[in-house]
Amino acid sequence: MSQFLFGKSNWLHYRVTTMEAEAIGLLEKGLHYVEFETDCKPVADALSLPTTPHSELGDIISQCKSLIANNSDYVVSFVRR
Repeated sequence: MSQFLFGKSNWLHYRVTTMEAEAIGLLEKGLHYVEFETDCKPVADALSLPTTPHSELGDIISQCKSLIANNSDYVVSFVRR
């Protein structure tokens, strides 16, 4: 049985794409037992692919993949809204 324990929204004071913003949300530091749900399918797909795009988004995705690989209690899933 799961319970919703924490939610967060944040303003970024620079321009990013929707995909970059969704991926940046995963990089929040100091969290444990995280189930990150995104309605941005390209981000969910990019996190599951073995390759990473060569772009600013790709750099963010690489950081996210590293975070997920180093934290076995992180789960990422796509949720249609």
